[in-house]
Amino acid sequence: CEATSLGSTCYAGTGLYYRGDTAGKEVCVRDCNQSSGDSTCGGLVKESNIILHETAKACCASQYNWIDVELCSARSTETPLEKYWPDKSNSKCRKDSEAPTS
Repeated sequence: CEATSLGSTCYAGTGLYYRGDTAGKEVCVRDCNQSSGDSTCGGLVKESNIILHETAKACCASQYNWIDVELCSARSTETPLEKYWPDKSNSKCRKDSEAPTS
């Protein structure tokens, strides 16, 4: 909507976070052009019904409340955590920064 109203082809997006399943991801993504090379970009938001959030944490809390907010936020920003998560397929815990959970 903003890109259309500005009438510019160089619109880079707001950088705010939105629910990633509309971009094929299971965590929040940023409103920015995927051609920028930033893998946290989900593409430019074109629909006015997409809710934008200031932070990945706020997006995760609102849009993915069944996922641990810290985990969702880390996945959204592609930041490894220094925490342990259960690896149910191998029946042990793994340090997230060494083997990120999905």
